Amino acid sequence: MTATPSAPSSSEGLVLQPDWIVPIESAVISQGYLVVVSGSIAHVGSELPDRFRSLPSVRLERTAILPGLINSHCHLEFSDLPAPIPATEPFAGWLSRVVEQRSAMASLTAEERLEARRNAIRRGLIESWQHGVRWVVDNVTSPWNPVWIAELQSELRRELSPLAVAALAPSTLISVQPCFELIDVQEKRWQETSAFAFEQIGAPKLQGIGAYALAPHAPYTASLRVTERAAEWSRPGRGLVSMHLAETREELQWLNDRAGCLGEWISPKLDATHRSHLGTVDAHLEALSTSSRALVVHGNYLTERQIEFLSTHRHRMAVVYCPRTHAWFRHSAYPVASLRSQGVPVLLGTDSRASNPDLNLWGEVRQAAHGDAGTAAEWIRGITTGAARFLELPFGIGRLDTGSPCSLTAMRWDADAGPGRFGPTEEGWWNWMIQHGNPYPLESDPRFARAGIVLD
Repeated sequence: MTATPSAPSSSEGLVLQPDWIVPIESAVISQGYLVVVSGSIAHVGSELPDRFRSLPSVRLERTAILPGLINSHCHLEFSDLPAPIPATEPFAGWLSRVVEQRSAMASLTAEERLEARRNAIRRGLIESWQHGVRWVVDNVTSPWNPVWIAELQSELRRELSPLAVAALAPSTLISVQPCFELIDVQEKRWQETSAFAFEQIGAPKLQGIGAYALAPHAPYTASLRVTERAAEWSRPGRGLVSMHLAETREELQWLNDRAGCLGEWISPKLDATHRSHLGTVDAHLEALSTSSRALVVHGNYLTERQIEFLSTHRHRMAVVYCPRTHAWFRHSAYPVASLRSQGVPVLLGTDSRASNPDLNLWGEVRQAAHGDAGTAAEWIRGITTGAARFLELPFGIGRLDTGSPCSLTAMRWDADAGPGRFGPTEEGWWNWMIQHGNPYPLESDPRFARAGIVLD
């Protein structure tokens, strides 16, 4: 005989009735019910079980509920930039401006540097959370402190209504997966970046910090030996390795011919050890393929042969497309059709405010959906279930399943006509939502504060 589950108390449970529930991996539910109890999902469906009927209920009109969004590539440290750095000059010129941004901190005291970096990361995380992002894969450089991410959880919870905190909010509102950046243009830089990375990896985990990762920066700043070492590190603990690769034509010209504007910029910075270990895009891909999991960030100029190579390793190699950064630099058309046709996972990232006006991940979906290749549903999987599956995220992150943490994104729209006329399984539904939806963290919905529900 199976025991009937007992009903949760009204102080810890809540029934949500949005217009749409969007599990991504199964059919969209119109006018359904989502029950949350103490920060976890207790029920999702078109009918409400009897044991939940005594719970308080909140109607969420013009709202869809999706899994929490996942940003697979970001540089939070640049989140204090008021506008993107102009891309009208060669890529090396843009890189110089980025280096200037980092170098400007050198004139500050150690305490001032920490505070400036903390404020930038805090701003980027708050902006990300406000747009419904729940997991950020972040390229990290020194100075950095995991305490900043842990402290932010409490700060964000203080902004929520008592009802949201009691029933909806998980203990971690947004998580950072730190990818510690590795650079070896000179032996000193290698010693600095690797020492910082492994010091952090060896430290105790704090709230809001995901599995640690390594990020050989790019093939012109991280030699092949760095990529090989990062891949070797990843294998025993099933770690992640992330690397900018095949990003610009200038990069390819330098790697292939040791010439061009990028070569003129980077060459004076290199020592003999780095020069002797330079690798081609193919060589770095080969090294990354031995990782437990590897992200090829950008991949704007991957060749068909390289995409075929990725396809043979698609269970542990994915590409991260940053659509608005791609558009900012006016790159050639992104090879998404070839990547999709060969089964290579395509995830999405915002990159940074150095090349993007904001960190709204939904803006990347909108930009990507303007192209002809790929369906709207595929792009949304690239920031939810698809990303969660590839990154092997903790249970429930990026998914909308019973038993999962209530780490959810809500979507509101202002247009009078909702997406219902398209039918729940049609591509038109997804396209309408991409164009008209505005994502935000579910527990911050102001309607919970106005619900008039008295907690026990």
